[in-house]
Amino acid sequence: MLQKYSRYFYIVNIIFLAVVSLSLIFRDDYLLTGRPFTEDAYYSFTVARNLALGNGFTVGNEGKTNGFQPLFTLIASVAYLFTNGDKFFSLRIILFIQWIIYILTAVLLGIITKNSIKNITIFNDTDVNILSITSYIYISCISVFLIHLNGLETGLLLLLYTLLWYLYQKDFINNIKNLFIYSLLLGLLVLTRIDTVFFVILFSLSQFFKSKALFKEKFIRFSIVSATSFLVSLPWWLYNYICFGSFIPTSGLAQQSWSINYVRVREAYIALSQNLMPLVYMGTATLEGVMSNIIRICLIILSFFILFRIWKINRKEFADNNNWQRTIQFVKLILISMLILILYYTFSFYATWFYFRYFAPLILISVFFIGMIFNYLIFKKPKLKIMMVIFLIPVSVSVYLLWQGKYPNEYYIHQFALVNDYVPRNEYVGAFQSGTLGYLYDNTINLDGKMNIDAIKYKNNLIEYVERKNIKWLCDWKWKIEDLINKKLDKENDKWIRIDEKGKFLLVKKNEF
Repeated sequence: MLQKYSRYFYIVNIIFLAVVSLSLIFRDDYLLTGRPFTEDAYYSFTVARNLALGNGFTVGNEGKTNGFQPLFTLIASVAYLFTNGDKFFSLRIILFIQWIIYILTAVLLGIITKNSIKNITIFNDTDVNILSITSYIYISCISVFLIHLNGLETGLLLLLYTLLWYLYQKDFINNIKNLFIYSLLLGLLVLTRIDTVFFVILFSLSQFFKSKALFKEKFIRFSIVSATSFLVSLPWWLYNYICFGSFIPTSGLAQQSWSINYVRVREAYIALSQNLMPLVYMGTATLEGVMSNIIRICLIILSFFILFRIWKINRKEFADNNNWQRTIQFVKLILISMLILILYYTFSFYATWFYFRYFAPLILISVFFIGMIFNYLIFKKPKLKIMMVIFLIPVSVSVYLLWQGKYPNEYYIHQFALVNDYVPRNEYVGAFQSGTLGYLYDNTINLDGKMNIDAIKYKNNLIEYVERKNIKWLCDWKWKIEDLINKKLDKENDKWIRIDEKGKFLLVKKNEF
C-alpha cells in the first residue's frame, strides 16, 4: 500500500486537495457567503443575476453599470439561469465552476513544465513526476487556492494565460489559421480583465520579431493578432465609452488617484514578493506580513541561485530545446506586461489591498520555476519527496477553518442583518461597501462609485447625492457613515438618527422632523 502511495505520491495528494477544496460547496448558506468569496465578488454576482433575469448589466436600482469584468460575469450568469435566480444555490454552482478552473490551471501548468524540461538531463526523466510536481505545488499554495475561488475573474484569467502559454509553447501559431484562433483567445483575455490589453499589445508587436520571416509576413501576423483581438473585445470598449464616457470601468475610476508615495511602493513590493513566492502565506496582519515577506525574499534569492546553477550545468541543452525557448519567450512577454501593470497600478490606484490580485499572473511564472527547482532537488535527494506531504497542510487547514465558520462574511452577518431587521423593503439604503448588501437587498445604492457612475460625479459632495436620491437609510462602517454625514450622532434632533450597530457597521436613518 505504501509502495503504491509512493509511486503515485503527487497524484494522490492532488486528488486529496481537489476533493477537500470541492467540499466547500456543501457548506450552509451563511458559511457559503464567506471566504473564499470576497466582498467585491458580490458586485459581479449581482450583475450576473440581473443579466440572467433579463435586466441587463444592472445592479440594484442604479441603472446600467460597468463596474465588473464581463467574461466571468457572463459565465456566472449561467448559474442563475439554471436556478431561476436563486441567490444561494447559484453561489454553489459558481464555486464549482471556479474549482474546475482551479484544477485545469494546475494540470495545464504541470504540462507546460513537463514539455519545457523533459529532455534536460539534470531533471527526473519521468514525465508523470515532472507534470505532477508542478501541479501539486500550484494546487497546494494557499494564496493560489484563495485567489482561484474568490468569486472574481482572477482564476479564469490565470487559466487563459496558461492556455495561451501552452499553445505558444506547442508552436500552435505557426500557421495563419491557428494564429486567428489564438487571437480570438487574446480577445477573450481582454474581456476577462481589461488591463490585459497591455499584454495583447506586446504580443501583437512581438510578431515583428520573428527573425526568419519577411516583413510582409510579419505585418500580416501583426494585423491578424491586433485586429482580431480588438474586434472580439470591441463591444466592451464601446459599451464603456458610450454609456459611461470612459474606457475604464467605474470600478477602476472609483479607485483611481495618481500619486507617488511610500505606502503604495511598499505595498506593491509586498504584493510582488507574494506572487513571486506563493508558497509562503501567513495572513494579512502587520507582524505576519513583515515576517512572511522576509521569508519570501530569502526564498526568492535562494531560488535564483538554484535556477542559475541548473541553467549553468545544462546551458547547451536549454539553448537547443525549442520547447524551452518558446516557453521563455512567452515568460518574457508576461514579465514585461506585468512590469507595465505594476507601475500603472502603483502610481494610479490607491486601493493597495488589491495589488496582489492585480499582479496574480506572476504566480504562473513563479510556480513554473518552483516546480523546476523541486524536480531538480528531489531527483538529487529522493528522500525530500516524502517531506512534500507538508504541502497538504495549508489548504486542508484553511478548508477546515472555513467549515468551522472562522472567516464568515461580516457584510452578511452584520451589515445585511441590520438592514434586514430595520429597513422597510421599499426604501433605499446607501452604502459604500455594497457588494453583499446589494446582492441580498435590491434597493441598495452604491456610494463609493465602483458600480455607480453618479456617485463618482458627486464624490466631492456625496451628501448632496444622498439628498437628491432621497436616501433615508445609510449602513456601513461606522467611521464611513460619520465621515459622510460629518456628525458623531451625539446631539438631539440631528438630521440623522442612530438606529443600531452590529460589529463594525452602523445603521442610521434620516430624521424627518
